[in-house]
Amino acid sequence: MDNFYNGNILLSKKDINNNTPDTFIVTSNRSDGKTTFFRKFAADDYLRHNHETIFLTRYNSNIKQYSSDILETLHNHTHIKNLVLKNYKTHSVININNKPAIYISAFNSSEHIRNTSNMYNNVYNIIVDEFQSEIDNYVPREITKLQSIRTSIERGKNQHTRYTRLILCGNPYDILNPYYVALGISDRITPETKWLRGTGWVLQQRINQEIINEWKNKNNTDFDDSDYVQYAILGQYKNDYSLIEKIPSNCEYIATLIINKNIYGIRAYSEFIHISKKYDPNFKNVFNDNINDKNSTYFTQSDLYNLLKLLNINKKLMFDNLETKSEILKILK
Repeated sequence: MDNFYNGNILLSKKDINNNTPDTFIVTSNRSDGKTTFFRKFAADDYLRHNHETIFLTRYNSNIKQYSSDILETLHNHTHIKNLVLKNYKTHSVININNKPAIYISAFNSSEHIRNTSNMYNNVYNIIVDEFQSEIDNYVPREITKLQSIRTSIERGKNQHTRYTRLILCGNPYDILNPYYVALGISDRITPETKWLRGTGWVLQQRINQEIINEWKNKNNTDFDDSDYVQYAILGQYKNDYSLIEKIPSNCEYIATLIINKNIYGIRAYSEFIHISKKYDPNFKNVFNDNINDKNSTYFTQSDLYNLLKLLNINKKLMFDNLETKSEILKILK
């Protein structure tokens, strides 16, 4: 396969206001070459422009292995001879020609980065690979910690703040991942999207058809309809815009549902049920996921729960938006 990812096009794009973005996002199916490209890019950007890079993983326990993987990529895909990896308790450093060029740290080292921010005075690139977690193993308050890390890195050199370039790359997994939600991407992205822009950011969504063709040409197994194949090979998010519609005009309000303290209105029409965040506060038929609530019926032991599960199987459960759909389907599994 020759059609590997090249991120230079992404990094040349402007944001929605025609300004230089500070956040660049790419998502594509697995094996497209994003990881290799940005690891090589980090080394090349240092050699050409003296721009240092920090790669962020989620947990400290991942740093040592992640650093070794980056070093191996550079050995295998560049001609740089003088590469030295140094591992420390809270971070690792890859030296090029005896000088620090690439740092590796973790989201849960945000306080250490803040306390040693002078070390990162020359960092220009902040790279988060696999920013969408396949197992939803996000660090608590991950976006906040990333913002803290970025603020720490951007101060110094007699400036309150300076420009850094945040690069997020990964496979499509969940449209409701915390990064998309924070930037308002979840409500705008579609399967047809190739480029999407906002204030300060630009997103590239790419499907490498060669990967799909190679997968189709091999001997497929019974596993090939799995969720993994859908997002990793075919580039399809686990959440999509199917079963999303506005509240029908000819429906009947039948119940109020409280899940994780979020309140939903349940309406019936024809053979369908519609669930939305528009609810009737005066309606008395209330269901709750809190078994200790005395003023409502415990949802997961109710006839309504069984009905919604059956309708979901038959694709007759509709929602007002992706967030509602995701929350309700979690509890129906």
